[in-house]
Amino acid sequence: MPRPGRSSRATSARGGGAPEEGTWRELQMSPPGFFRGMTLDLGSALRAAAGVGASPFTPRIEYLNPSPLQPERLPRIQIPSGVSPRMPHFVDTDRLIREKSRQLPPLASGSSVQVRGGLAITRGLTMAHFYLDFPDFGAQWREVNLRGLTEPHCQFLGGNIQVVVAIEVFVLESYRPEVDSTNSAIFALVLEHELHHVRDSIDLAVSFMPARLLGDELSRRYLIDRQSIERRSLSYYFEGHRLPRNVETELDQPRSGLGFETLVRGSIWGPEASRRADALHALELQRYADRIQDLERARVNGRLWRGGPGGDPWRD
Repeated sequence: MPRPGRSSRATSARGGGAPEEGTWRELQMSPPGFFRGMTLDLGSALRAAAGVGASPFTPRIEYLNPSPLQPERLPRIQIPSGVSPRMPHFVDTDRLIREKSRQLPPLASGSSVQVRGGLAITRGLTMAHFYLDFPDFGAQWREVNLRGLTEPHCQFLGGNIQVVVAIEVFVLESYRPEVDSTNSAIFALVLEHELHHVRDSIDLAVSFMPARLLGDELSRRYLIDRQSIERRSLSYYFEGHRLPRNVETELDQPRSGLGFETLVRGSIWGPEASRRADALHALELQRYADRIQDLERARVNGRLWRGGPGGDPWRD
């Protein structure tokens, strides 16, 4: 007789304890090992519960141009999806050249290929500074004692690691839009092109870098699988993330202890940023430059651009 509170379906009415026909079908459909021989990899379960093996990388976009753009006051600018348009810094030629030479700690290759963008060097420039940020470095790492090892080791405990791109756009001050209608049209064209570089830089931080970092050997070993790392190696590769980051300060005074960040900037970020910038220039740079030259020639001949706010700068 079945125990109170339990279904009698699993027991024969003849009292032999054999399962009924319907129950046999249920048992036969159950996963192999469901009732016997079932094993559990407790170590794997605990590691998964702790987030070991999961991607810690999340994107963050910083705009170093503080003032939002007011597109309703300007000729039409096609703003790429996902871009928060800002008013660029207006600078002279000397400042533009200086800005191109400023960067975070040098790339492994020694070239500044992450400094991309610019509708010809005399008109505009987009600077996209890549870096990594541990929101709470002290709580995300701990020292561990490993049997048989005399060298101190540390281990990453988890939490987000932010893939940051800090973006700054510059335009030559001679193209201030308030000068005249032709200047406003040229400014719209220059900025529109620069915003295409901004879009590409955002995509690098949001999609490309988090995915590629999963395949990086150091990243996989220490940040995803969370293997222990020697204390001195931690100091070289990651310790510089302990203090809050400030891009503007670090452009002039690079800090130490950012070995991992510098490596991936040179081997992953830099080449892809360069490839995208070159592809963008091949696609559209000449077309923008030709239109700007047409507007400038017309002004020399006494014809200002006839459009206004919301007007199409590609049309006379």
